[in-house]
Amino acid sequence: MVKATAECLEHEGLNGSVYLSFHERSMDQLAGPYYDDPVYYSGLLPPLTPEAAIASGYRTVLRPHPSTEVEAPELPDGYDDQLLGDGSQIVELEVPGFGVIGAPAGGCVSSAAESMFGSVVGWLLADQFVVSGIRQFSDEALVSADVRSVAQAYAGCMRDAGYDVENPAQAARDARARWIPAGREAGRPSDAEIDMAVSDATCQTAHPVLSIAEAKTLELASGWIADNSAAILAAVEAQRRAVDLVTGDE
Repeated sequence: MVKATAECLEHEGLNGSVYLSFHERSMDQLAGPYYDDPVYYSGLLPPLTPEAAIASGYRTVLRPHPSTEVEAPELPDGYDDQLLGDGSQIVELEVPGFGVIGAPAGGCVSSAAESMFGSVVGWLLADQFVVSGIRQFSDEALVSADVRSVAQAYAGCMRDAGYDVENPAQAARDARARWIPAGREAGRPSDAEIDMAVSDATCQTAHPVLSIAEAKTLELASGWIADNSAAILAAVEAQRRAVDLVTGDE
């Protein structure tokens, strides 16, 4: 999608390589789970494994500090209009129970969406519809008896190991505050960070709060999934179209 957008900008006589480079560098820095996200049980995040903990501490599960995120490049006048259109038209898609999501109906982002997913609506379906729809059940999952029980067991396990944290998100945030200053996310973790990460991974293995919360979220979302099966199938088809275009099967 990003490459298709850059190609459109180049076709319009603008510097698509700047846009492409910015997004590629952003994804390099921001890739990986976001344990900073308050809805950390949503199934968007995998557990911290013992292997990852030994090798990298918390580095595989932390997003960069805000000060290390890639800054947007200087762009010439009119660049945003060509990228997003003039803003006068927005394509909207309602996600039942969640709200309305939208994207510009003009500009190179719109053109890329049409080429990759068949339409802007297809892009919204493939990129946001299912995640937004299911994620709305995360808060309810968090307060369910099943999740609270395993979360309490996880917290007890971590206290026994010497760490006063309530959940994996708090553990990762505390680790960053202690051992990972801004700009050092790629550095070698200290022995203390690795010790905490290994304890965390061990407690997550014994008390899999993340996977149980994911399962509970999907259980609560089962009715929503059934009611919106046609839109979900359309999202899958839009994703298939994009994959086929990228792999050359279409």
